[in-house]
Amino acid sequence: MPRTSTSFKPGHTGMGGRPKGSRNGATNAWRKAATRAREVGRRADDAQSNLLGTRMTMVLGQLTRFAAVIRKRRNAHIRRSKHVRPIFRSGGVEIWFGNKIVPKPRVRGDSPGVLNKRDRIGEEADAGAVRAAKKVLALEQDLETLHEAIAESPESRAKITELTNAIVAFEELCKAEKVYLEQSGDPRPRVKRTPIRIIFVYGPAHDSLRPEYRGPLLILGGRTGAEFYGGEEKYNALLEAHYKGRQSGRGRAEDCNETASDATSRTATTLAIEGEQFEIVDC
Repeated sequence: MPRTSTSFKPGHTGMGGRPKGSRNGATNAWRKAATRAREVGRRADDAQSNLLGTRMTMVLGQLTRFAAVIRKRRNAHIRRSKHVRPIFRSGGVEIWFGNKIVPKPRVRGDSPGVLNKRDRIGEEADAGAVRAAKKVLALEQDLETLHEAIAESPESRAKITELTNAIVAFEELCKAEKVYLEQSGDPRPRVKRTPIRIIFVYGPAHDSLRPEYRGPLLILGGRTGAEFYGGEEKYNALLEAHYKGRQSGRGRAEDCNETASDATSRTATTLAIEGEQFEIVDC
């Protein structure tokens, strides 16, 4: 039974409410690894802080080993900070041939289209990478403090065995943290919602350099014109009408050019105004 305010009887001792985190726990492997990395990282931080507090009582060998472990931990966080998520735009492209659209337009409720390299617009660091980058700065400061202790360490000092054991335990925690950090990268792409780009094309889809070609066309997604327009006869009729329209348009353009040349070939009179010649053409 879920723990709600109505499921308890009067006088029941409080249980502290629902535990922190998701109700069912992390379902993805990388989420579980990220949670474990944070938990182990907190324990490693406590152990590192305790060892830094006792650095003045360590011998030179213990200090150098402690510094080497912190350096390895810093390198693990540096590698984690370089993980990025790809960014894609989700709008896509629709090519309109009159009342025909490539690809088929999506309506609300349809599943999103397949992401491809053409729609990739960049990349960004995930949340774990941002935390790892901040952790790198903190570890570098601890390394500087430890280097100062190494420089001031006397040649002879009594070795404390408990500190050696604490450094070994801290090293094992860092190894476990490294494993979880490597598995905690967010593999999900980030989709940026952008409007659909619409391209209007006048006339049927065809290869203008090869008018007789009737094979698959890249602009139609690998389909032929007959498949896209619903039959070979219908597609040929559209192409024929398109070519006839282009020829008639060229004829009208030639007629306009001839009319313009006739107008300029008419006899013109000149008029002199203040010594300058002006040409008068009858329209």
